[in-house]
Amino acid sequence: MAKLPVNPLAWLEPDRRWLYLALLVLTHHRLTEGRLAVARHVLLVDMEIHDDPRQGAGSWLFPNEEPLLDRLGEQLQKFGAAALGDDGWRQIVETATVLRAHLEANGVGRPLRSVAPTSRPYLGASDLEALLQFASRSLAERSSLASTWHPGDVAWALRDQYDARRPIRLWDRQGAVEAIAWFVGPGQLWLEATPTGELWLPDIIAWAEDSLLRSRGAGQTTTLSVRAFQGDPVRIAGLSRLGFERGGPESVHFELDLAQAGPDVELPPGFMVRDSSGVDPEQRAASHRDAWSALDHIGIANARSTFSATAYESLRTSPIYRPDLDLIALAPDGALAANCICWADERSGVGIFEPMGTHPDFRGRRLARALLAEGLRRMRGLGLRRARISTAHFNTAAISAYSSTFHPLDRSYWWSKVLAPRP
Repeated sequence: MAKLPVNPLAWLEPDRRWLYLALLVLTHHRLTEGRLAVARHVLLVDMEIHDDPRQGAGSWLFPNEEPLLDRLGEQLQKFGAAALGDDGWRQIVETATVLRAHLEANGVGRPLRSVAPTSRPYLGASDLEALLQFASRSLAERSSLASTWHPGDVAWALRDQYDARRPIRLWDRQGAVEAIAWFVGPGQLWLEATPTGELWLPDIIAWAEDSLLRSRGAGQTTTLSVRAFQGDPVRIAGLSRLGFERGGPESVHFELDLAQAGPDVELPPGFMVRDSSGVDPEQRAASHRDAWSALDHIGIANARSTFSATAYESLRTSPIYRPDLDLIALAPDGALAANCICWADERSGVGIFEPMGTHPDFRGRRLARALLAEGLRRMRGLGLRRARISTAHFNTAAISAYSSTFHPLDRSYWWSKVLAPRP
């Protein structure tokens, strides 16, 4: 018999034990209708999590568990009569998976913040593997929630500057990275955390505030903005407690269940889609630059991409890069008309597209949709379960193209706080 990740019998609160045992049933890979009925009865009838979801607040429920239990109760009540395997039950299992991870991280009732985390700056190429592993792990543990980074996002963001100084900080406990914060622009912070690392949000924000204030100098008021997903009540509640308020939109995020049939996209006559094997690096880099240096159609004037053949060749050395997932669309004369890179993460079963672009001379011919269709086909062939893609909230062209294939997953917003100047 497999050993449980956490021994529920060691927990002093009976309700917490029963909740955890029910979650083990809901997240078991051999879930049956009979087991499902028992777990549902325990949660809705015995524990009354729908009628009284906050009954354990302040005693056997941690703050980051409360909104998840509330959501699970609503889902069990709403989708309780659905057949096993339906979309409603998939949502229930995903919520149960995240809640179970929180219970396991929070343990028997001793907040993990008492186990002091250590934090350190990004150390360069030697930290690449740690960042990739963290992105994969946090993506899997957040399950149905959108996640800040897929390993492919990390590889793309760092590409040829692995050893460059970066405004990145890592928090770890017992050798495992549990949270990462990364300034992606002036006063703009992206962060992600495992269920364990989520408990250290006050520490992470304190570091970010101190870093930003030190960079501004004495007497200057400044604003710290943190990206958060609309569907992440735990992160939003934590930021609200720390004095942040929701501001403007940031990105739109999409997802597709790869068990669904893929789109059927017909290419224009003479065009073809293939991978980038054997393509000259200079041409492949130029294809990206051409697409990303012409963004007037989405309101970005004078855009200029500096993506070089050196950067592209460095990207290909990433341990998670796959040449069969680096796709291009060729025009009848052999010109590189559009391109994208797909990234696969076996641990979470999630694949992403990052980046994607079309040469301005070939826009409006459904080439991006053809690349998406081929990328999805190859992700299915690798056994991935879900595909995701995102774009800026103002990129209406991309939103329209992605909406034809994907389903909405989430939206991200900036949560901001004005920081008082230092004396």
